[in-house]
Amino acid sequence: MIAIVLDTNILHKSPYLSRDEWVSLSTHKDEWKVRILVPEVVVMETTNTVPREWTKQKDIFSTAKVGVFGLQDDVDAIVRTIEASIESYGDTLKRRLSELGAEVLADPEVSHTRVAERASKGIAPYQGKATKDNYRDTLIWLSVIEAAQNNLDHEVWFVSENHKDFGALDAAAADQVPRALHKELQKELASLGLENKVKYAANLAALVQHISSVYGPIETEELSRLMAAVDYDGLGRFLNEQVLWMTAPARDVALDPTVSIAVVSQVLSPTLEWMFSDEAKNGEGEWTANYVVVLEAVVAGYSPGVEEMRSVDNKVLRVSGTVTFTDDGTVEKFEVTRLEAPPEDPNHALWSLLDQTGFPELGNFRLAVTDRIRSGFTLPSGTMEAMRRIADQASGATLPAETLKSMRRIADQASGATLPAETLKSMRRIVEQASGATLPAETLKSMRRITEAAVVQEDPDEKESTEEDTGQESSPED
Repeated sequence: MIAIVLDTNILHKSPYLSRDEWVSLSTHKDEWKVRILVPEVVVMETTNTVPREWTKQKDIFSTAKVGVFGLQDDVDAIVRTIEASIESYGDTLKRRLSELGAEVLADPEVSHTRVAERASKGIAPYQGKATKDNYRDTLIWLSVIEAAQNNLDHEVWFVSENHKDFGALDAAAADQVPRALHKELQKELASLGLENKVKYAANLAALVQHISSVYGPIETEELSRLMAAVDYDGLGRFLNEQVLWMTAPARDVALDPTVSIAVVSQVLSPTLEWMFSDEAKNGEGEWTANYVVVLEAVVAGYSPGVEEMRSVDNKVLRVSGTVTFTDDGTVEKFEVTRLEAPPEDPNHALWSLLDQTGFPELGNFRLAVTDRIRSGFTLPSGTMEAMRRIADQASGATLPAETLKSMRRIADQASGATLPAETLKSMRRIVEQASGATLPAETLKSMRRITEAAVVQEDPDEKESTEEDTGQESSPED
């Protein structure tokens, strides 16, 4: 038997569980001997997150000024339909799960102390981040372990698009099946004797294609004939159509942390090398496969609420997804499921450093720090502690040139900020601690510029502060 345990992001991607991969699971569930397991916390999260997203869409429609076009009645009807869907979604989701034969897993039998201990030690999926609560992720992971322990005769697959917290960075591609789990999670499974029992996939469509290939494999000679007939020009056209103007998280494509959203504005690669896997017959006259292709593209960086482009870079990207061909090689269906930079991209080092130090992942360093500081915001002590850890971990480190370039941009963008007195003291200490690091003089010079050129705000309540203080606590908006 195969047991598939699903994360919230998988259900959220297809709120009515109606995408092709769900249809395939429903159609072949008995044939493939598959059980669909959904942790109770996932049902709860999905029941909340989907209506929240739909509410945003409803608000957009509600404010549309279309009366002059005679469309107000149509807009009102759309809003009422969305409202009805929001109201009924919880019941609809439970009914759809029942139709699929999915089993809802009760919360794992674990004490709050054990979860708190994982958080305190930064054990995956806790990653030491100051702005993300991984409590629910931890419950989901412990549900996976419990499912494996209770079903020793099953092959257990955990499916989550959150490969940053659950997966290993050095995987050949985020959507490869199986994908390597986070090293700490691998060790935990080994300690429980489950190292060969739990496998991880970051995409449900890729996993369904993998299972399909196990039950409907294509003979080697037949596969060679089918591959030779593939219309690669057609594949390239589909790829360009879907990738162009596609958005992705900035960290996935390894832009620097001054932006949070990446947009592909141009594909540069004239020729492409396609890699297929998990090939399977798909009824009469069709076959399907997972694919990975590497290309070079121009990627623009943006931040929420900021219309102008903040960065533009040429990036090597890995594109992955699923494709359906007819037997004569015509592309029948093509889907891009992920864009990402390969593990060797140097900017991954900077994102990883920020994660390890617990620095707030607020998407845009300049908006999160500089703009708030200029309006009188005092950095919390936790943030300053994170910045200290960055300096400590950087000491003696030889960082890639691109990573240092990104750090320079961060420092340059923060220049001229109005900083509170205690914040400046803390930042000066960072500069002093970083002096021994293998960092370019320009980087240190930029950091000094922040502390020397900034205007100090004296806070009368802070005059009694000790040298150990790093700034008063505050609650910045996310």
